Amino acid sequence: DYSRPAIQSYKGNRKSFSLSSSLVNQLKALSDNNQSTLFMTLLTAFYVLLYRYSGQGDIVIGTPIANRNREEIEHLIGFFVNTLALRAKLTDE
Repeated sequence: DYSRPAIQSYKGNRKSFSLSSSLVNQLKALSDNNQSTLFMTLLTAFYVLLYRYSGQGDIVIGTPIANRNREEIEHLIGFFVNTLALRAKLTDE
């Protein structure tokens, strides 16, 4: 929508919010009824929100995953996180 500044500031921001317990229970029930996890339900809602704001039908979201899926490395100390790219095509384009 606008050009980038000549000098990048690298300023970021975040927004925290809470969901009521009744809403969380409804979301869990929706997840159960659709044989999905709560993560999948919330991720889908986030995709729809991004689509609505951006108008882009092909969206990729990065999510951290822990690589401790083997018993022999469960006791190791360290940062074993990778980012998994999850792609959703919300339109037929």
